[in-house]
Amino acid sequence: FYNEYTVPVEIKAGPNMLTIQYVSNDFYLASSFNWQLQVYHDIRIETGEFEGILNSSASISGVVYDKANRTVDDLEIRMFFDGYSLPVDTITDSQGIFTFTLDMPFGTELGYHQLNFIFAGNNYYISNSTTSTIFVMGETIITIEVPSSLEYSQNYVGSIRMTMLDGTPVSNESLLVTLEPESVTFMVVTDVNGNVTFESTFMGNSTTPVEVEVKYEGGGHYLGSEVATTIIYRA
Repeated sequence: FYNEYTVPVEIKAGPNMLTIQYVSNDFYLASSFNWQLQVYHDIRIETGEFEGILNSSASISGVVYDKANRTVDDLEIRMFFDGYSLPVDTITDSQGIFTFTLDMPFGTELGYHQLNFIFAGNNYYISNSTTSTIFVMGETIITIEVPSSLEYSQNYVGSIRMTMLDGTPVSNESLLVTLEPESVTFMVVTDVNGNVTFESTFMGNSTTPVEVEVKYEGGGHYLGSEVATTIIYRA
C-alpha cells in the first residue's frame, strides 16, 4: 500500500511515533505497526532595531518561533557584530528569548552597524538567520572658559570646546549660548578641533552675576549635553 502523509505543523519537532493499524475483518486478525518519524521544523528569528552609546553596553534580544508560532527554547543563537572580529553565542530561554550584552568600546565607529543572528540547525530545527541594526551614538562633554569676574560694561571673550568622552573633538556642530540676565541666546558652531569662541559685554552688577549657559541639543551621531558658569561683578 502507499499513502502520502502530510505532517501537520502542530506536531512538535523531534521523534514522533506513527501507528499503522489494520482493522480486522471476517478473514484476518487486526494488526499494527509503529514507525518513528523524525520531524524537523522551520524556525524564524524575530528581533528589533537597537541603539547604543559608545563606551557602554547594550542589551540585544530577540525571540525564536517554530512554524506553528510556538516559542523554541534551548536553541543556540550566534550573533555577529560588524564592529567585532569574533561572534558571540547564547541560548534561548524557556520563552524562546535570547539576549546578548553588546560592548561598544572607544574606537567603535559611530552610526549604524549590522547585527547578524544565525541558527546553524540541529536534529529538530532547520537552520535560519536574520539581520538587524544598532545605531551607536557618542556622549559629549562641553567645557567653557570665561573670566571669573569683570567690571560693568567690560568686553570679554568666551572659549568653548566640545569633545566625546575619550577626548575626540566634535566638529561642525551647533551650540546655543545663553546669557542671563540679558536673556540673549545665539548660536555658534564648533570648528574641526571642536572649539569655538564668542564675544560679549558684561552686564552684571553687584547683586546680579552673569550666567553663561552652553547647550548642545544633540543630533546625528551625538547625544546632547550642556554646561553653565557664572561671571561675577568686580568693582
